[in-house]
Amino acid sequence: MAGADLGTIQADPDRAQATIGTGIEAFHDIVRCIRRMAQPVIAGVNGAAAGGGLGLALACDFVVAAADASFVPAYTRIGTSPDGGTTWSVAHILGQRRALEWIMLGDPMNAEAALAAGLINRVVPVDGLAAEVDALACRIAAGPAFAFATVKRLVHQAPTVSFEMQLDAERDGFIAAAAMADFREGIAAFFERRPARFGK
Repeated sequence: MAGADLGTIQADPDRAQATIGTGIEAFHDIVRCIRRMAQPVIAGVNGAAAGGGLGLALACDFVVAAADASFVPAYTRIGTSPDGGTTWSVAHILGQRRALEWIMLGDPMNAEAALAAGLINRVVPVDGLAAEVDALACRIAAGPAFAFATVKRLVHQAPTVSFEMQLDAERDGFIAAAAMADFREGIAAFFERRPARFGK
């Protein structure tokens, strides 16, 4: 549970399950919103992304980490299992065997190791994190919004559908994009040998 107040839970153990359940539902609503929204979401991680913070970061579409960042499942250290989609994200990225080891043992993973494992997209110097996140956000904002939303949906659904279904979804996405002004602009820019100006 991201930001869980373990002190409150310890102070009133008889209400622990109800308190945790309410908190997790609210947290899961946030994670669902991130995954369902059409716009790409960027996480900037400075310091430790532990427990629910790890799940929140991994729910995002891009994760940019400062060189001092670390990623820690942490749940089993307090005798529980993860929330926030952590098991889903980690299993999809690392595979079941590596996910089981990392989540059960809870060892911290530094930014470079997380990058090598595919958990994050970029590692930048600590003092450059905000600028890197801003630059990435600006680049995304200047891109073709409908195409980006379609790519996000297609990539997230890919592990859950057959190859044939994915081919159909890709076809439908391409055809739908062809009706958009951004597609016309992209084609014009290609033939005019200039950068496309999307969203105009």
